Amino acid sequence: MRKTTQIHMRDDELEDAQWFTRADLASGLPIVPPSVSISFRLIEHWFDAGGGKKLREIHPAPTWPAARS
Repeated sequence: MRKTTQIHMRDDELEDAQWFTRADLASGLPIVPPSVSISFRLIEHWFDAGGGKKLREIHPAPTWPAARS
Protein backbone atom coordinates (compact mmCIF):
# COMPACT_ATOMS: atom_id res chain seq x y z
CA MET A 1 0.00 0.00 0.00
CA ARG A 2 1.39 3.38 -0.99
CA LYS A 3 1.50 6.07 1.72
CA THR A 4 -0.01 9.45 0.93
CA THR A 5 -1.00 12.60 2.79
CA GLN A 6 -4.04 13.13 0.60
CA ILE A 7 -7.33 12.82 2.47
CA HIS A 8 -10.26 10.97 0.89
CA MET A 9 -13.56 11.58 2.64
CA ARG A 10 -15.78 8.63 1.79
CA ASP A 11 -19.14 9.85 3.07
CA ASP A 12 -20.99 13.02 4.00
CA GLU A 13 -20.32 12.70 7.73
CA LEU A 14 -17.36 15.09 7.67
CA GLU A 15 -17.56 18.59 6.28
CA ASP A 16 -13.79 19.10 6.12
CA ALA A 17 -10.58 17.19 6.86
CA GLN A 18 -7.03 18.53 7.08
CA TRP A 19 -3.62 17.43 8.36
CA PHE A 20 -1.87 19.50 11.04
CA THR A 21 1.57 19.21 12.59
CA ARG A 22 2.43 19.61 16.27
CA ALA A 23 3.96 22.96 15.32
CA ASP A 24 0.63 24.05 13.83
CA LEU A 25 -1.18 23.19 17.07
CA ALA A 26 1.54 24.80 19.19
CA SER A 27 1.09 28.04 17.24
CA GLY A 28 -2.57 28.17 18.30
CA LEU A 29 -4.01 27.27 14.92
CA PRO A 30 -6.22 25.48 14.28
CA ILE A 31 -8.60 25.87 17.18
CA VAL A 32 -8.90 22.50 18.86
CA PRO A 33 -12.22 20.93 19.87
CA PRO A 34 -13.50 21.34 23.45
CA SER A 35 -11.46 19.40 26.00
CA VAL A 36 -14.48 17.30 26.98
CA SER A 37 -14.72 15.82 23.47
CA ILE A 38 -13.32 12.50 22.33
CA SER A 39 -11.60 14.25 19.41
CA PHE A 40 -9.69 16.51 21.82
CA ARG A 41 -8.51 13.49 23.83
CA LEU A 42 -7.27 11.77 20.66
CA ILE A 43 -5.42 14.90 19.54
CA GLU A 44 -4.06 15.41 23.07
CA HIS A 45 -2.72 11.84 23.24
CA TRP A 46 -0.90 12.23 19.91
CA PHE A 47 0.36 15.77 20.67
CA ASP A 48 1.65 14.98 24.17
CA ALA A 49 3.57 11.93 22.89
CA GLY A 50 5.80 14.30 20.93
CA GLY A 51 7.49 15.72 24.03
CA GLY A 52 7.70 19.38 24.93
CA LYS A 53 4.70 21.34 26.15
CA LYS A 54 1.45 19.51 26.74
CA LEU A 55 -1.59 20.40 24.64
CA ARG A 56 -3.51 21.62 27.72
CA GLU A 57 -0.67 24.09 28.44
CA ILE A 58 -1.16 25.61 24.99
CA HIS A 59 -4.95 25.23 24.81
CA PRO A 60 -6.18 25.38 28.42
CA ALA A 61 -9.49 23.71 29.16
CA PRO A 62 -12.32 26.26 29.29
CA THR A 63 -14.13 26.65 32.56
CA TRP A 64 -17.68 25.38 32.84
CA PRO A 65 -20.35 28.08 32.62
CA ALA A 66 -21.94 29.13 35.89
CA ALA A 67 -25.03 27.19 36.86
CA ARG A 68 -28.32 28.94 36.31
CA SER A 69 -30.30 29.84 39.41
